[in-house]
Amino acid sequence: GIFSVTMVGIVGGLLELNKVQKISSEREAVLNEIRFVLDVFGQEVLSGSAFPNPDDTCKDGVTLVKKGCPQIAFATKIRPDVNLRRIEYCLDSAADPADGCPGPGADIIVRAEQHTFGDCHNLPFQPKCFQPLTSAKAQITSLRFFVDHKGDDLKPIITVAADGVIGGEAFKLSSSLSPRLQQDPLALPPNET
Repeated sequence: GIFSVTMVGIVGGLLELNKVQKISSEREAVLNEIRFVLDVFGQEVLSGSAFPNPDDTCKDGVTLVKKGCPQIAFATKIRPDVNLRRIEYCLDSAADPADGCPGPGADIIVRAEQHTFGDCHNLPFQPKCFQPLTSAKAQITSLRFFVDHKGDDLKPIITVAADGVIGGEAFKLSSSLSPRLQQDPLALPPNET
């Protein structure tokens, strides 16, 4: 009698503990995916140039870059023997299909890269050039890019901040970086092929 009731309680507790551990590990895996995307972005910023000016407006025509835009475009050249190419990152929002970010509209981070030939050689990028970097397991509600300290004697500081929800729990991640390369403060991202 008492032994079987105790065993049922212990087994039930172990099953619940296993369930909680599985949910926690899935959440951590999704957070690691987003951290990896921010790391890839950081590597491209380190070899990047021609970042937007802080007083430029975002695609919405109102918000200043120094206050944060939902998308960013810049040039990167990872090695001296590689052509300079345009990179774009943005949040493909399900809530705002007119966000200026082509994609499936699934609250995911997408990225486009200029290629030396093919469909993604010409600018502006076609929607199929934007590739998803995060899965729909994380509902990313806000992705903002900030550029600050861009000037003659200053290296720009590029910050990315992501907010969202994973399995009902909110998260906030951010990272700030400065490129390694000497910057031309008047340079703009490539807009031609």
